Amino acid sequence: MLTMVMVQTLNGRITNGSDPNPSTWASPEDQHHFQSLLKDSTVLIMGSTTFDVTPAKTQPKDGKLRVVITRDPKKYSDVSQPEKFEFTDAPLKDVIKDLEQRGHKDALLVGGGTINALFLKEGLVTHLSMTVEPKLFGNGQLVVGELAGLDVNMKLLSCEKVNEQGTLFLRYEVIQ
Repeated sequence: MLTMVMVQTLNGRITNGSDPNPSTWASPEDQHHFQSLLKDSTVLIMGSTTFDVTPAKTQPKDGKLRVVITRDPKKYSDVSQPEKFEFTDAPLKDVIKDLEQRGHKDALLVGGGTINALFLKEGLVTHLSMTVEPKLFGNGQLVVGELAGLDVNMKLLSCEKVNEQGTLFLRYEVIQ
């Protein structure tokens, strides 16, 4: 199972302008929710941009495997550690297949818009866990970057209002 995990504003922004760190604006409830999702997964998958802007937060100190999708894995050879921190340019379907063969059944996709779009287009995402914060940003990265041919249907599994401001936790299943 590959769950895409995101926090977004009402208008779909996952960053506030050039600030790549959602913890500067996301609610404490979202941050607690993200930590609870981490406990149930064995792998975090992200793109190199997410890794590059938040390396301290993505360090493998909790026993979870981090897989970074990059066009240039050799660029990260100094931080690569098998079964802790792996960098790959393999086709996405091969990455998922390899993780499953190694016993990793529950992974979280915690990337940005580009990597999210690529995994969605390949049909690899099975669930979406989305926090919607009651905010609007005039600019910033979108949940899913532009990618020709991307058309994904989902089924709402749950919706929960978690604070007085109106932060929502949404859980969807991707309809394959």
